[in-house]
Formats: sequence, C-alpha cells, structure tokens
Amino acid sequence: MVMEENQIEVGEGKTKTITYLMFFSFVLSLYIGNILFWTYPLLPDEKVYFWTIVSFYKGEFQIHARQAMLPGYHALAAIYSKFIVGGMTPYTLRLFSSILGIFTILGFFLLSSRYSPQRIRERTYLFVFFPIIFPMFFVIYTDVAALLFVLWMMFFYHEKRFYLSAFCGLLSVTMRQNNIIWVGFIFSLAVFEQSPHLLPWTKEFFSKSHFQKIIRKQLPYLFVFLAMAGFLIYNKGIGVGKMMHYSSLGPFAGNIYLFLFLYVFFLPATLWNQKASLRDFFLSPLGFAMSAILFALVFWHNLIDHPYLQIESLKTFYFRHGLLHSINENTLLKSLYAFSVVLGFASFWVTPRNYLRYLFYLFTYLFVATNWHTEQRYLLVPFSIWLLIMPSLSRREEIINIAVNLLWTGLLLWWILGFNRFI
Repeated sequence: MVMEENQIEVGEGKTKTITYLMFFSFVLSLYIGNILFWTYPLLPDEKVYFWTIVSFYKGEFQIHARQAMLPGYHALAAIYSKFIVGGMTPYTLRLFSSILGIFTILGFFLLSSRYSPQRIRERTYLFVFFPIIFPMFFVIYTDVAALLFVLWMMFFYHEKRFYLSAFCGLLSVTMRQNNIIWVGFIFSLAVFEQSPHLLPWTKEFFSKSHFQKIIRKQLPYLFVFLAMAGFLIYNKGIGVGKMMHYSSLGPFAGNIYLFLFLYVFFLPATLWNQKASLRDFFLSPLGFAMSAILFALVFWHNLIDHPYLQIESLKTFYFRHGLLHSINENTLLKSLYAFSVVLGFASFWVTPRNYLRYLFYLFTYLFVATNWHTEQRYLLVPFSIWLLIMPSLSRREEIINIAVNLLWTGLLLWWILGFNRFI
C-alpha cells in the first residue's frame, strides 16, 4: 500500500514537472517571438489601434475613425502602459499581447483538463502553435484579448461561477462586439445542462416554470444581452467606426469556406482517423449529393467579393489576400479549394454528434457567417473551441497534428519576418 502511494506521488510529481516545462517552453517561445518582431513594422490595423491606445493613454478617449471595434482592448492596453510600464511604444504593446497570450494559453490548458483530460498537453501545444493563432501573440490586435476572455468565460461557467463567467463574456464583447454570439453559446449550453432530461421540442421545455428557472439561474448572461441591446440602440448599429465590414450582417459564406479549408490542412491526422467513415459518407447517395452541391457552391463563389480584398496593394502584403486571389483566378486551384471545403464538411458530418457539438456548429455558423470580409482572425475562437471539444485521437495522431502545425507556423513566420508581410 505504501509503495503504491509512493508510486502515485512520483507519478503526480513527474506530471507537474512536465507541465511546468511545457509552460516554460511556451513563455520562451513568446519571448523569442517578441525579439523577432522587435523591428517588424506596424501593420495597417496596428497603426489604427495604436492611435486609439495613445488617445486613451493621454486621457482623450477618442476612437480612430477606421476602427470598428469597441475600445475595451485599447483601454486595457492604455492602463497597462500608464500604470505598469510607465510609457508606451509599439514594442511594449506587442509585449502586452504576449502577456495576454500567456493567460490565454492558461485558460485553454485549464479547459483542456475538462474536455480532453487524456490529451491536455498535446491539445495545448496544438493550440499554442496553431498557424492562425501563434503570430497573433506578437501584434497589437484585439483578437488575443477577445479570445482570452471567451476562454475564461467558458472556464468560470464550468466552475459554476456564473457572474465571473458573464463578466468575462462582457469584457470579450467590449473587444469584439460579435463575441456576444459566444455569450449566447454559453447561455444555451447552460440551458441544456441545467435541464438535461428536457428536449427543446417538448412542451415542458417551453413551460413557464422552466423559463423562470432559466432566468433565475442564468441571470448574469441576461445582463450581458441587455447591455449589448442597449449599445445597439444607442449606437444605431454594431460597428463604432466607418469600416465597411459592418455594412451588412450577412449571411456570408466566405469565412465558412475558409474555416473548412484550413481545417483540412491544419488537422490532417483527424481526417486520417476518419478515413473509413469518410469513405462511407462519399459513397452514400446523401453524402455524394451534398458533396456535389457544396463543391458547386464553392467553385462558383467569388472569394474576393469584399472591397477590402480588392485593394491592389494588399494582394502581396497579406498572405490571405494573395491566396484568395490566386485561388479565385485559377480553375485548378479553385477546384482543389472546393474539394478541401467538401472534405472539411464531410469530416464534421461524420464526427460523432452530441448537444455540445450541435451548439458549436450552430454558433460557429452564426459567428462566421455575419462577417463579410474573409479573414482568418475571425476563426480564432471557433478553432480554439473545436480543439477543446473535438473527439480524442491517439497520441501518435495528436503528435502528427502538432508537427504539421509547427511546420505551417514556421513557414508563415519565415514569410512574415523575411518579407515584412502578414497573414
């Protein structure tokens, strides 16, 4: 008995050591990344955000005319600069993004212990070095901060600290307004989990007593919805600037296609794990018909329909712009793109479904389909949540996914830093 207890203590001690080493490797990676980005010129959007942060730092509280986001991130960055750093430069603000990145990684790690306890370290490595996430730790963008508070909203929800969860959700909305959709995701999750014996189409689910129970237990999230409603009425719209991103709320298909396309390239081991199910899907009449229809929709879709994507000077500056232009103008590349989208869709279709994944599909669609401009930044939250809730793979398959993403991330960083470009 004593020997077994000693073995358990040794095992726990080894696990803690590995976890500490893992986080040390993350901090070291972010530190090296900051050094590499030291002389990297400000991106066009960074200049806009930097202007707003400086305004808040000086106490003028002005928002740049080209900024569509609420200034929650900018206010936080100004507070950090004024009361912790005692000054402000582009480098100190990029370092601030990395500091927020550490807390974002911690939030993901804690959530992994709930959703994928057998693969905590593998999933966390996959998250940190995910190609569309890692470069964002080194730039003055709102996305890492917004993602941070979405993840901590989920964490505090599972800890049953609903007011803290709703507060994090509110903070995420002040950094990206459409994160209200993820507050809705957590609210819907709470409704299902507090009454697991009730189904949404039953009469009892829509009863007065059940709704009273929902309102009583999920009141903090309702406050966030009310705050957002008040903002929309006062602002007469969702955007605070004059950006063309918010000229309409969609639905738009561009980001949906991009999400499915990147899924195939970033998680190949997941597809390999599903090869038998995918074969059965494509051989079935329904699967074949859906694949053919989706292929045609993607193939005939104009991937560069947003005015921002048609600015000539940005075609060579942003990787996504050049990629979408190249695909849109080449029949073979467009066919490969459409096939990748179909493959990604098929992978999600054959994934075992439960209420959590059904909710994820619904709210991911609502989130990405309301963004007209096709951009990988809008996919950070959906991919992060999917990395948490996707089915478990073997350790070998998880490592393959990590290795593939390290390769893509390395190539992207080489392209970004070597040619002064961005994704």
